[in-house]
Amino acid sequence: MNVLFLDVDGVLNSHEFALSGKWGSRANEQIDQKLMDRLIRIIDTLPDLEFVLSSIWRILPENEGEYALRQHGFKKSFVGHTPRLRDFDASRGDEIQAWLDEHPEVEKFVILDDDSDMKHLMDHLVQTVNGVGLQDEQVEEIIKRMS
Repeated sequence: MNVLFLDVDGVLNSHEFALSGKWGSRANEQIDQKLMDRLIRIIDTLPDLEFVLSSIWRILPENEGEYALRQHGFKKSFVGHTPRLRDFDASRGDEIQAWLDEHPEVEKFVILDDDSDMKHLMDHLVQTVNGVGLQDEQVEEIIKRMS
């Protein structure tokens, strides 16, 4: 199984979108369609790629985060969500590692995130710029790594 660990804030939204007047308080009003279209390009190019939600959106009530993504054309089901570790020093990389430890069937993975707290998993990170979001060069990098 090949997996993309998906963050949302800083990946699928941007300062430009926040200032556009389209930004709202609900999750589905915080996704920039232009950036989502780039993620959809990854899905269309790599149809066997599985997704794990590693974003803080994984704890929104009643799957609000997943529902918001679907409203913007996200066509995949998540095969899981990273756990919330109780350790004070736990990083996003630790949460991803905990998920990977439970899923030895993962052959390749990439982490799509604007943060760099991945510790020993940095080689798997395709990092976006917070405030800018997912760009074409990151889309191409993910496709290259996962092909």
